[in-house]
Amino acid sequence: FLYFLRLKRMEDLFDGDGGGVIGGCASIVGVCCLIICCIPVIILVGGIIAVAIVIGIFFNAVDYNQNALDYNTVTNKVDTKVYTPGLYFLGFSHEFIFYPRMTEISDFSLAGKTKTGLTLYLDISFEYNIPSTNIVSIYEKYGKKDYVSLFEKQVKQSTLDICAAYYAAEFFDKREQIAIAIEAKVRSDLADYYVNLTMFQLQYISLPYSFENAVLQLQIAQQTIKITELQQQLSAIESATNLLVSTITQQVAINLANARGMASAIISD
Repeated sequence: FLYFLRLKRMEDLFDGDGGGVIGGCASIVGVCCLIICCIPVIILVGGIIAVAIVIGIFFNAVDYNQNALDYNTVTNKVDTKVYTPGLYFLGFSHEFIFYPRMTEISDFSLAGKTKTGLTLYLDISFEYNIPSTNIVSIYEKYGKKDYVSLFEKQVKQSTLDICAAYYAAEFFDKREQIAIAIEAKVRSDLADYYVNLTMFQLQYISLPYSFENAVLQLQIAQQTIKITELQQQLSAIESATNLLVSTITQQVAINLANARGMASAIISD
């Protein structure tokens, strides 16, 4: 039949390269045999494609570093079961909402103000994790929002709030104390987001060059004053020591003279 469709002239049934009607029939039989032979392959390929589509639609995977909740896109509700890494059959109109399972690291730079309004720049780094028992609470509070950006924003704000409570000079003298205060504030605020803070570092603090230079000059001056005071104390100690040595020497000389006088008197007697 396919051969007849390809014919352009009726005389091809009797003449031509196809060998007439007999040749045409032979070609038709060949095409039919080819189609019959290809049917299993077509069925196999179609089956593979169908299975792939079914897996893509009805199965969902959770990576090794994730936990997940089953979200129904029709009812807009989630199952309270927390899914750990693996491949799961969820069915049609279902998808996963993923949450990090491992400890995550976040770092960023930000600019803030001191207590007197002087601009300062900071680099901070922190590590956090999300307990699987808190995932449902996170969804109930934030839904499908990008909650990570929300609590990172809170970390930045907490850091700036603490910085605004200190004078610029204190960032030189009390850096460790300030870092501890920021960490405590961040830890407390992240608890409201159901996130555990595992590490916090205040890596870098920078103030305007003019101020840092003034502080440096002040520290040099203070160091010079301390050295001068130490030198004065040393001179005073040295003078007192010399005076004591002189007094003791004089007393020894007097005692020696007295002893000699008493010895001479005893010998005369």
